[in-house]
Amino acid sequence: KYLIPVLLLLCVVGTYAVNNRIFDVWVMLAFGILGIAFRWFKIPVAPFVIGFILTPVAETNLRTALITSEDDLSTFLTRPFSAAFLLVALLMLFLPLLRRKQPV
Repeated sequence: KYLIPVLLLLCVVGTYAVNNRIFDVWVMLAFGILGIAFRWFKIPVAPFVIGFILTPVAETNLRTALITSEDDLSTFLTRPFSAAFLLVALLMLFLPLLRRKQPV
């Protein structure tokens, strides 16, 4: 009966105490609502969190690679390591679609 309100209060106070900004509290509440929506629609949270954490690192490395190759996208196809990663990513995107269309 009292556990959830006390935990919510501690989360709000802790979030506000870090930077003394109410904006941080609103961000915390927005992510809390997003988490509730994920649970409501039965969407797994782990892939979202992994993507949210790894995206800045991947974006920085992509920008570095593009600067090194002078904005030439063919670099990702001519290098075996990056071509293999692209192939695996494409397979992970399209194999579930192909499996879904096959009759059982």
